[in-house]
Amino acid sequence: MLLIINFFITVTELFLLYAKLEENYGLARHAMAVCERAEKAVQESDRFEMYNIHIQKAAEIYGVTKTREIYETAIENLPDSQAREMCLRFVDELGSKCELEEITPI
Repeated sequence: MLLIINFFITVTELFLLYAKLEENYGLARHAMAVCERAEKAVQESDRFEMYNIHIQKAAEIYGVTKTREIYETAIENLPDSQAREMCLRFVDELGSKCELEEITPI
């Protein structure tokens, strides 16, 4: 009896595996570059999730200060409803760090 295994992997999963590989065996900045490329390459429906993963990885590797650039890019490139949610998360993060001067322009 022949058993056929169907390996179907999405673009998002492929990029996440590649980023994890770079994070474990390569350089952290390469893992961040993979996440940046993934944000542009994945389907629009997966973009919000990809930005969230990128923000999480950047916070783990570099700390919260590095996430600002990713939040700004996400807010510019996501549809309005998702950008609104990303803005709220960004404000919440800044508020938890008591950076009230930076929240005012947002």
